[in-house]
Amino acid sequence: MATSTTAAPRHSCAKLSVAVEDPKAAGGGAVFVKATWHPTRFSLAVTDGAGAWAAEASDAEVRLRAEQWDQPVADYLALAERYLAFQQPSSTYSFHDAGNGNRRLSWTFERQGTKLEWRWKLQPSPHTQQTVAEILDFLMDANIRLSEEVVRKTQSFDRLKQESEKCLQQSERFNNEKAEFEQATFSKVSPGICLMGAFLHMAISYSSIHTQLKIFVTLTLLVCINTDIGHSQHYLWSIIFPQLVSLDFCSLLWSYFNFWHQCFSHSVLSCLELKKDIELTIVVHYSLLCQTSSLWLS
Repeated sequence: MATSTTAAPRHSCAKLSVAVEDPKAAGGGAVFVKATWHPTRFSLAVTDGAGAWAAEASDAEVRLRAEQWDQPVADYLALAERYLAFQQPSSTYSFHDAGNGNRRLSWTFERQGTKLEWRWKLQPSPHTQQTVAEILDFLMDANIRLSEEVVRKTQSFDRLKQESEKCLQQSERFNNEKAEFEQATFSKVSPGICLMGAFLHMAISYSSIHTQLKIFVTLTLLVCINTDIGHSQHYLWSIIFPQLVSLDFCSLLWSYFNFWHQCFSHSVLSCLELKKDIELTIVVHYSLLCQTSSLWLS
């Protein structure tokens, strides 16, 4: 059983500025052209506001015209639709009397450098008011659809604008939080940097390589504390000193230096008191540090 593959017809309606015999006549200088486009034929309805004309181009007529233009039927119809659905600035349109009340609609175009003219004769519509009403109804429906599309586009634009404003506010909030975080981080790094000088001076004053190593480990851990990168004891020491795997020793040092860090942040201990605590810790954990340093240096 054969299945119909006939494509749905397309409709167009355009206001064309045309050359007329009497520009002072009602509607002179402009006509409305409503067209219905089928795969192999088309129909036209034209009004200048006072009268109405129509044309029904059959399959045979369209095929004959296409052969005269040395074009396939589809190309011929596509060319006609292009110039009658929208006024082309490069074309000259005219709507002249063709005798017996008929009118001839024509427009010009260029093909391979040659200026040509497309023409079609239209007869007076037997139902002028109905033809004019159909054209007006089509224009009003198209205007309503266009207005609805404008409303949808406007609403979509407003939603996008609101979303962009939210994204902008969120971006500003993130930037502010980033600035606050950086400021807080730098404020923590500053005390650690000040202590680095004191620790290095203390390390130089000792001749024992073990003692210097102890102070260096102390310095490294304190800097990590002040820069908020030492949240995990095992992770911190496994990164800086993979050989130091004694979790008890790490935990003990961590508790001491976390205490020093808190005291230093609140300015409870003076530099001298802090120095005494550091030296005391070095003495108390001397044996553990010696074992660790020997393991590390081996």
